[in-house]
Amino acid sequence: MSSTKWIQGVVISLSLLLGACGGGDGDSGRDDAPDLARDTDNVSPKVDSFDATPAAVKMGDAVTFGWSVSDSDNDSLTCKLDVDADGTDDYTISNCANNTSQTHAYVQAGDYQVRLTVFDGVNAAVQRSVPVTVSSSATVIGAGGDSISVLRLAGNDAATFGGEFELTEYAYRKNIGGSTEILSAGTDGTIEFVLITYGEVVNDSYIPPADVILLNIFTDEALVGISMRVDINGQTWNYVTDGCGPNINGLLCESIVFDSANRKIILNNVAVHPSGSGQATGVLTMDGEVKWSVGDEG
Repeated sequence: MSSTKWIQGVVISLSLLLGACGGGDGDSGRDDAPDLARDTDNVSPKVDSFDATPAAVKMGDAVTFGWSVSDSDNDSLTCKLDVDADGTDDYTISNCANNTSQTHAYVQAGDYQVRLTVFDGVNAAVQRSVPVTVSSSATVIGAGGDSISVLRLAGNDAATFGGEFELTEYAYRKNIGGSTEILSAGTDGTIEFVLITYGEVVNDSYIPPADVILLNIFTDEALVGISMRVDINGQTWNYVTDGCGPNINGLLCESIVFDSANRKIILNNVAVHPSGSGQATGVLTMDGEVKWSVGDEG
């Protein structure tokens, strides 16, 4: 055999051998090689918590939405908030694993299911919702209310009123009617009557109760005063203080402590006098503490 034919035979034999073993540059026919471009282990982000503080507000007040979100793959997360439940996202928060809150003030009353949507850029988004209730100013102011203030009475007409009365409805205002601060409180259990004193009638068809006591306590820092109206069985009693202050009738208002910082007014045997027409027959004194809550303010 010539050397040329022997070399050709060796080359052919090696080629056949390599082909049978899957060697060389050809396709081996196997489909079990890993696909490095496909990441099947990446998982969706997680919403650990989502809340609204406070969850019930009046129009114009702010709600702070807070969340805790995480991603086991350390993907960068983006959050979106639909605060008015209309299906459209109102806020987009980048890097929301670290930026964990958003504040929003509502301008329309209603009940809202606020939706948080979290994206990791790889998997389908995850969502969580929280309820928020927004009430109109007229219905929330004065709704702070479980507070009951008992005032004790003495004087000519005290027995007519049972010697004491309970205040259950309140509305506190600043800078209204010439007063720096004013608190109105009533006994009838319906906030509409208290709001009448500010012209804030919630229901035009509302009829004031037949039996009620309405108390207005006001201050302009230099002057503190009280006006009181009592309606019982179709009869009316009206009372006012003479007004007290550094230069008012020589009186210092020590008997009235207007402590708005702590939402209370302390009355130490405060004397009110008959005013205008009505059934009042003489001086009436009041003693006790009037308390209101933040929900009564506006």
